[in-house]
Amino acid sequence: LLMAMVCSMSAFAQTWDIGTPISTDVTATLRNDTLTISGIGAMVNWSSQSNVPWYSVMLSIKTVIIQSGVTSIGDRAFYTYGGLTSVEIPNSVTSIGSSAFYECTGLTSVEIPNSVTSIGNWAFSGCIGLTSVEIPNSVTSIGNWAFSRCSGLTSVEIPNSVTSIGSEAFDGCSGLTSFNVGSGNTRYSSENGVLYSKAKDTIVTYPDGKTGAFTIPNSVTSIGSGAFQNCSGLTSVEIPNSVTSIGSFAFERCRGLTSIEIPNSVTSIGNSAFWNCSGLTSINVGSGNTRYSSENGAYYIAKQRIRYSLSGRQNGRFYNTE
Repeated sequence: LLMAMVCSMSAFAQTWDIGTPISTDVTATLRNDTLTISGIGAMVNWSSQSNVPWYSVMLSIKTVIIQSGVTSIGDRAFYTYGGLTSVEIPNSVTSIGSSAFYECTGLTSVEIPNSVTSIGNWAFSGCIGLTSVEIPNSVTSIGNWAFSRCSGLTSVEIPNSVTSIGSEAFDGCSGLTSFNVGSGNTRYSSENGVLYSKAKDTIVTYPDGKTGAFTIPNSVTSIGSGAFQNCSGLTSVEIPNSVTSIGSFAFERCRGLTSIEIPNSVTSIGNSAFWNCSGLTSINVGSGNTRYSSENGAYYIAKQRIRYSLSGRQNGRFYNTE
């Protein structure tokens, strides 16, 4: 009798209809610690974690198997499933939804099939166990914060197919030391592990885990928004006289920097460009700069008479004083 009860319990399964637009086109079945998703078509996109039908038993899910025929992984489908250690994604899936695997800290690797064309915002954000991820040559877009805080990643290969990388897609990847872009990519390029635009006139992302001094190439005219964000191991940066713009949050939380030289060529510095650079004690602007000036380590917007003051620094944040 006891054996029969055990067998009955192990055979017990829960099933949910999760397809869209027809709910019964895709089903999810949980048996023991394995969730199997099957059918033909797309999964629902859930607006909140609590709306996912298996939310109440999420801690019991260790393995997810998505069978061929399913075409998408829904938004927030496995949001903060820390116990999830394995996921199988078939060649029929074309999109991975926003926050689909957000903070799935137990995942150490994910094989993204060459059918996937888009990786959504925050899709793998906070997956600190990921040590590698292979982005196939089918992916065209990587969403905002898609791999942010994936501290276990050390290198990322960007294939030729990618034409869009969202804001802060790799922000907070403290172990990341290099990007390598396919030579045939028409939108991006890389050099010495740094991610640039194709023409190398814009720095897109400097890897958070890269340490030491860095000299920006003379081809660069723009330092992108958040380009050096969270690069706490960066000890100095040389900005050439080709750079005209420094984006918002460009050097945010670069706590290893102690001084910055802004050349004559710079005509635009974005909001909070040096926010929370707690080690920064001096900003010096070239004497021939027509837009900015500096005095005693602070810099000014000449025409608007707005000062960015080190003496008024609060927790490393620079603010405007009239």
